[in-house]
Amino acid sequence: MEEKKIKLSNLLSKKQFIVVLVTFLAGLLLLVYLFFMPFSSGDESIKYIVREGTSFNKVLDDLEKEGIVGNKTLAKITAFLLGADKKMKAGLYTIPKEISYTDLMSMFASNDYEKPVSLELYSGITINGIVNRAKQLKLEAADSLAILVKDSALVRSKGIDANNFEGWLFAGTIEVYRISSAREIFEKLFELQEKIFTPAVMEDINKGDLSKKEIIILASIISRESKYADEMPRVSGVYHNRLKKNMKLQADPTVQYALPESKNRITGKDLKIDSPYNTYKYAGLPPGPIGNPSKEAILAAVYPEKHDFLFFVAGKEGRHIFSKTYEEHKKYAKEYHQWLDSLKITQ
Repeated sequence: MEEKKIKLSNLLSKKQFIVVLVTFLAGLLLLVYLFFMPFSSGDESIKYIVREGTSFNKVLDDLEKEGIVGNKTLAKITAFLLGADKKMKAGLYTIPKEISYTDLMSMFASNDYEKPVSLELYSGITINGIVNRAKQLKLEAADSLAILVKDSALVRSKGIDANNFEGWLFAGTIEVYRISSAREIFEKLFELQEKIFTPAVMEDINKGDLSKKEIIILASIISRESKYADEMPRVSGVYHNRLKKNMKLQADPTVQYALPESKNRITGKDLKIDSPYNTYKYAGLPPGPIGNPSKEAILAAVYPEKHDFLFFVAGKEGRHIFSKTYEEHKKYAKEYHQWLDSLKITQ
């Protein structure tokens, strides 16, 4: 049986064919315009941060609120075609003033983004040190952060009896962006330190002789005394023993904190400085933290090693030599000072 060939002219009149063709071309041009022609995303380029774990729908919602995406359906279609919804990574994206849906989704599907930078804060770092690290990393909010960490009203709003946040910020490494706000950086540092004080830790603090603030003060001293986490509980044990015996702490880092400039070696003259932070002159803990302690130092302050040591002095390798008697301590201290003399470290 012979098949009949169906001619287009038998289905559509010439006029109808022209209408269909024009409609198809108009639709095609509209799609090209919508997907490929750039639209304005604002007066200037926009910085947008995709945070770890953020869904693609959340990103589109944010961009719609910012006026960057005008039609989420078109954006989703483009994202699906380019795989942006699956390939998008956490990072800082710079969206140009004029961009098409295709280019926008291509950006999310590529590696065209800025990765976060590591704000590394060593155990015992001061609030001034934190600000200096922010400036070294060229964080835009460094100057604002300097004001925020000394905002006494904000300190009181957090329930802290102090004039600044010295001691109350996390000492460790956090990921930030160069455009992160001062408040964002501050809150992250504050909240991370707060998380150290779990209900179990707070219960143990409440059973002891020191308040939370005193624990932080002691931890800040421990942080400056030892850089080795495994040694911190033993250092803490010495200070707990001295406090129980009403002995002066005689902690060099507290004297360092009281001095106008940092020194490599504390002299006899330095020990006479009249400051409430001079624990050679005044008994008990100083009035406030001398830096921001690490998690390890805080836990060491809460859970000191049980022993009979009352003294310690730095050794040549950076660790400390512990003693139970003053006579024994004097011997090790003399050896340490002779070593410093051999290195010509006088101040």
